[in-house]
Amino acid sequence: MKTLLLLIALSLALGPARPALADDDMADSVSDAPTDDAGGVDGADPAPATDGGDEILPPDTVKQEPPETVSSDEPAPAADPAPEPEPAPAPVYTPPPAAAEPEPEPAPAAKAAAPDKAAAAPAKPIRKALKSRRAAKRSAPLSLKAARLLAQGRQAERAQQYSRAVSIYERATRVAPNSAEAHTHLGNGYFARAFQRGMDAVDKDDAQAAVDAYETALGLDSGLTTIGDPYILYHGLAQCREALGHFPKALSALKGAAKANPSNPLPHLYGARVRYRMRDFERASASLYSSVRRARKLNIYPQIARLIRSDPMFNGLISLPANKLIIDSYDSVQNGFMSEAEAKDRIKNFGTADDFRDAVRDVPTFRNSQTTAAPAVDEAVMRRVSDGHRAYEAGAYNEAAANYQDALKRDARKGTLDEVMKSLVYERLGSSLRHLGSAGEAARVLARAVKATPNNSAAHYELSICLAIGGRPADSLDHLNKALDSAAGIAQLRKVLIMSKTDPELASIRDLPRYSAIVASHQRRLSARR
Repeated sequence: MKTLLLLIALSLALGPARPALADDDMADSVSDAPTDDAGGVDGADPAPATDGGDEILPPDTVKQEPPETVSSDEPAPAADPAPEPEPAPAPVYTPPPAAAEPEPEPAPAAKAAAPDKAAAAPAKPIRKALKSRRAAKRSAPLSLKAARLLAQGRQAERAQQYSRAVSIYERATRVAPNSAEAHTHLGNGYFARAFQRGMDAVDKDDAQAAVDAYETALGLDSGLTTIGDPYILYHGLAQCREALGHFPKALSALKGAAKANPSNPLPHLYGARVRYRMRDFERASASLYSSVRRARKLNIYPQIARLIRSDPMFNGLISLPANKLIIDSYDSVQNGFMSEAEAKDRIKNFGTADDFRDAVRDVPTFRNSQTTAAPAVDEAVMRRVSDGHRAYEAGAYNEAAANYQDALKRDARKGTLDEVMKSLVYERLGSSLRHLGSAGEAARVLARAVKATPNNSAAHYELSICLAIGGRPADSLDHLNKALDSAAGIAQLRKVLIMSKTDPELASIRDLPRYSAIVASHQRRLSARR
């Protein structure tokens, strides 16, 4: 559920759909069909380019048009005009004059009433407006009773009473069966209940019920005029489809999420995971690259990198050499060791395969790409790591340590964990042991964490604490300095500085002159980077 909370926070922070990012965009990286040489979808007419790069709307996408550009499906009689007529829009479309027997098809009547080309309305905007009006009529407005039920359901959902929320939302859909908003909330309720125990224990029946509710909402309002946040709908639909094993449909939903919020990196990140599960490793790398670049533009790369490395949902991604190179390169950019141009060159020149170089171009072409073999993944190892993470986050350090130790023992035979993941497991195992009062053993484990990944700031900090507890102040200060040196960005640097001044375990080194010098040095670095 942490990932769901993150995507909701990102969606709220980013707001409604924005223009697509400039030339860096790779919206087709989550497409469910390979792109042709022009960047379009096979078998479809190429859509016109937009200012947002490659975020192209398909031909059937409905855009909102002002309702006053077309006459009502049921025009009022001439003798009873509307009390407050609405002003005509700028693109002039002249409705046919009111008559006792109005023509059933407004578009031909408009053509007859306005033979002049300059005054005639283009047929395509008229069709779009009519389609939008029909969608609005299908999705009926909420009654007061239905609105109250939805409010009660949201309250139950916030309290994590998901079964109660589902029951209330079901009542709301019976009161307002034609409301897309009611069916969307029902889908959200089923989604939350399906995933409440994590990706490893998804309730498939609830996931299918969520899919049915979301698809009903889209059927009632294909123009998304009454659905509050289309991004959340599409993202939930994609997650449920993936959990049910419907990968191409999951990619299609993620494409909808990317169009609803083009700047958001999460649809591309989830698209990378779906591609990985489909063993389409090349496009998985392209989607990951697109996600990372969007995260950089929004200044949230550290959060996305941490999610990729620590969330079990993305464990497989980081095991691919190409993906590890992407993350390592942008870590170096984040820490100021490499320019973004250098990182792009490093990624594009990785290996010798032309297909991978295509996969990281701004508009990748994957027509004849070949997949490469993925490293062996032991599900038992990943399950133990996932269980360890959950126990660690809950403060159940005994359980966390047992799961991490079992994962490392199994991995010694299978080799599932790469160096980054292994470093994270060692770090959290060491931290768990330290919380359990075994600082000496924790120090030995944490030494292996920093050996596997020397820039693991959290592991250096934990090791600094353990060495201070063990009466080794000089070594403790060495690792405190390394923790500050390897902090990924200003936010983490500030956090480590604050912890070093307040954690009681470091009280024994805070009176030493070298501690003051280290802190002063990094305070200056922090001030210079503001």
